[in-house]
Amino acid sequence: YHNPRCTKSRGALELLQARGLTPDIILYLETPPDAATLHDLLGKLGISARQLLRTGEDDYKQLNLADPSLSDEQLVAAMAAHPKLIER
Repeated sequence: YHNPRCTKSRGALELLQARGLTPDIILYLETPPDAATLHDLLGKLGISARQLLRTGEDDYKQLNLADPSLSDEQLVAAMAAHPKLIER
């Protein structure tokens, strides 16, 4: 998953390419992962949905995602609907 406007994302891609790797690039802001894919990624990463959230985004504040009563399912749904909330 890549965002070409993000310096960290570009840097990670350059590092992979410098090591001879050619990853499949998914522009996640244009083709956001669905909830099932996000759940799969969370499982592979071994983290909670909250740990994948970008807390500095306006959508995070507007959607009141800091609310500790929100379930992982609700947070995943928010990320699927608003992919810029997904931490890279």
